[in-house]
Amino acid sequence: MENNNDSFNREEHLVPSLKAAVYYLLVYIPLLLPLAIWKNAAVSLAKLWRARSVSFENPTGKYPLWSLLYNYLVTFVFDSAILLAWALGLYQALFEIKGYEVFNYMDFFPAMKTMLIGLLTIYTSVIFLKLAKESLNFILENLITWILDVIRSIGQMLVNIWKLNIVIRRKGE
Repeated sequence: MENNNDSFNREEHLVPSLKAAVYYLLVYIPLLLPLAIWKNAAVSLAKLWRARSVSFENPTGKYPLWSLLYNYLVTFVFDSAILLAWALGLYQALFEIKGYEVFNYMDFFPAMKTMLIGLLTIYTSVIFLKLAKESLNFILENLITWILDVIRSIGQMLVNIWKLNIVIRRKGE
C-alpha cells in the first residue's frame, strides 16, 4: 500500500527505485532502446521503399520540393544511417582501426574492457543518430517552415499592395 505523503518508506521506495535504476541504466538504455530505434528505422525504410515516397512524381502541397528534400534528408538519410550504423561501425573497428590489435598493447582484461566499451559505443550510436534526426526534424519542421510561411506572407502582402496601387491609379484616371 502506498502512502500519500512524500516521506521515505524503505519497502515502498528503496526496492522499486533500485529496480528502476538497474533496469533503465543497465538494461533499457544500453540494450533495449538501441534495438527498438534500429527496428523503427528498418520499418520506416521498408515503408518508404513500398510507397516510393522519396520521389518527385506527385508534386503536391504547399512546398512540394521542400517536402521531397525533407523526406529524403530527415527520413531516408537518417534512417539509413541508423540501419547501417552497426555494420559500418563494426567494419571500421575491425578493418580500419584494427581494434583487435589492442590485445598486442594491453593485458587481457584491460584489452577486453576497451573492446567492450568500443562495442557498446557502436551499439548505442543509433541513440545519438536518432537524437540528431529528431533535432534536425525539429529545426526543419518548425523554424524553416515558419520562415517559408513568413516569406510567402510577405510576398502575398506585396502582391496585394501592388494590386491596391493599380486599383487606386485606375480610379484616379
